Amino acid sequence: MAAGGTPANVKLGPGRLSYAPLGTAEPTLGSAALPSAWQALGYTESGSELSWTLTDADIEVAEELDPIDNVLTKRVGTLTVEAAENTKKNLLLVTGGGAANTNDNTPFELPDLSAVVGVMMVWDSADTLPDATNRRILMRCVKPGGTVTTGRKKAPGKATLPAVMKIVKPDATTRAVKYFPDAAGRI
Repeated sequence: MAAGGTPANVKLGPGRLSYAPLGTAEPTLGSAALPSAWQALGYTESGSELSWTLTDADIEVAEELDPIDNVLTKRVGTLTVEAAENTKKNLLLVTGGGAANTNDNTPFELPDLSAVVGVMMVWDSADTLPDATNRRILMRCVKPGGTVTTGRKKAPGKATLPAVMKIVKPDATTRAVKYFPDAAGRI
């Protein structure tokens, strides 16, 4: 029995993540290269996952057994990624040190909680220079949350930096996330 779907709408592949300091020029198209201030996160253990948790509340009145309405009271966006490149830049990124742009041997400390810095992040579906088939998600402000655990294991196990990043609204007028569908409307 045919499901009546469109096979071309089923997409595979982990895509790639890039990040930049807050306030960096945003991409305006999903099919164009990112501005030069954006840098790649690098390899991941198993791609990335973007999830939305919606909290709702029933509106009830004494005269009805069923709710008369249901409203959303909260929306939490989460980006989960496990960086396979265990670097200074990536550790700072997932612990709130911002968009460091160097991997050097200078000693450093994790930021104080009062000094945590968010970053802008972009997920691209294309592994190469974006074109009309690329899908893009812009997250305007992402901050660390959860637990970052780096395991040191016998080969072939590798040290990774698993992170849960919270997507937050950057200011009073700008939305937290912007989607750029490909030329066929796929996200």
